[in-house]
Amino acid sequence: MKKKLLVVVLLGVVIASLGFYGAATSTANANSEELGWGVVAHGEASISSIPGIPHRCDPVRGTEYLLEMKPMATEWMKNPANGHYYRLTEPLSWPNAEAQAVAWGGHLVTINDAAEELWLISTFGASECFYIGLNDIAIEGVWEWVSDEPVTYTNWCPGEPNNCGSPGCTPEDVAVINSPCGEGGYGWNDIPGGLSRGIVEVLEKPVDLTITSTAGGSVVCPGEGVFTYDEGTVVSLVAEPDESYLFVNWDGDVGTIVDINAATTNITMQGDYEITARFLAGVVDSKTETVTGEGTVDAREEADTEVEVTGNATVTVAKFADNPGGYSPTSFNSLDNYIDVYVPYVGEVTEIEIRLYYTDAELAAAGVDEESLRLFWWDGAEWSECSPDSGVNTASTNSYSGYMWAKIRVTGTTPSLEDLQGTEFGGYGHPSETPSGGCFIATAAYDTDTAWELDILREFRDEVLLPNSLGAKLVSFYYRTSPPIADFISQHEVLRTAVRVGFVDPIVKILNWTHNLWSGRAP
Repeated sequence: MKKKLLVVVLLGVVIASLGFYGAATSTANANSEELGWGVVAHGEASISSIPGIPHRCDPVRGTEYLLEMKPMATEWMKNPANGHYYRLTEPLSWPNAEAQAVAWGGHLVTINDAAEELWLISTFGASECFYIGLNDIAIEGVWEWVSDEPVTYTNWCPGEPNNCGSPGCTPEDVAVINSPCGEGGYGWNDIPGGLSRGIVEVLEKPVDLTITSTAGGSVVCPGEGVFTYDEGTVVSLVAEPDESYLFVNWDGDVGTIVDINAATTNITMQGDYEITARFLAGVVDSKTETVTGEGTVDAREEADTEVEVTGNATVTVAKFADNPGGYSPTSFNSLDNYIDVYVPYVGEVTEIEIRLYYTDAELAAAGVDEESLRLFWWDGAEWSECSPDSGVNTASTNSYSGYMWAKIRVTGTTPSLEDLQGTEFGGYGHPSETPSGGCFIATAAYDTDTAWELDILREFRDEVLLPNSLGAKLVSFYYRTSPPIADFISQHEVLRTAVRVGFVDPIVKILNWTHNLWSGRAP
């Protein structure tokens, strides 16, 4: 008797097990085969229960009733079987989930066979209901995919879809997967809506372009924020500076931007990119260039600057119209030549040398001792001398009289490489040991530096000679050689009168006669 009872119990367990594993039904025919996680398709039952996984899905209220969910899958997952890409939305209503799918370039998922459904469950989990693209919104009882593909496969729970199953209830027009079917199985169910995460399917992997800008301007095309495109899309970029600002360069993932120095350019989307449009106030010109291994960014045309890089770096050099920092350091005169150096990533850099070039005209206008010239940097509070490896090269090259230089490394220098996140530099030198005003011989001839004749000489110097390369060299030569001559003249009355009457006065008269021809102050 006990043996017969034991046999009956065992038969009951077997029968229950068969019912447990065959609860869900499918319109697709399938041979019995192992589909993963011990899930077996028996006859027409392509997907059956996945035991041991607790569901938290209320098929009526959707994911708003979930007690726990997996973190949202923010990456696109590729199904190797069909090459399509899939991703979850946030908990949304079915229409909003489909709208998000369309914004990403696809639709809520179309499931074409049991293998695809099993891949979805293995990828996104089986413990919550997910919206799919199947719905009968257009015609009650006529279920169709939102992608307009034909319905060749379904996996409804027994008795579903039932449009809620009782008179007067809310119509159930959208489908979810992973719904409890009873008897321990899971399948598809029709629900009225609510908040659930949806599975999005796209044919090509979408890529995101995140666009921001610094103060002083904005990106007007395509705008600022996160934009999604198909891989390979060429996107137009247009950045516009505010008044008194200048666009400097594009920063970030700029490898596929045609011209990172141009405010209007294109970027080819080959992945998820984040880019920033950089603007600076008071900038008149700039240049950005990438150095690999070792090389020099030649920005002399744009900013009178060269930047020599040992390592790999993208360097931006910008030229300011005026002093971007505070007052000049004590006992120093400024050359009024200011730049900004920006190196966003210095992890592959050993050393950077900055060379700021100057001209004879700048030397003459500043009245500085050339040998005392040094490169200074704005540390946020004051102009500080770059140290310890810095100096001046007074050898003339091209149109320049020389350059100030400073070597910058990770440690042991001020500033350091880490400081080059948009750092202002300027040239400063000690005042030269010469009388003020610069008109040394004329001052000696008139025995005063306030004679009205000196004003027109200085005006001619500033407006005609200094802006001209040859004139600037002449002024520089005059400043270097005339002080001892002027000193000798000032000590001899007869010589002072002779120079005034025979040399300086005729020049002053000629400049007065021709004043309207060369002076910017002429009416």
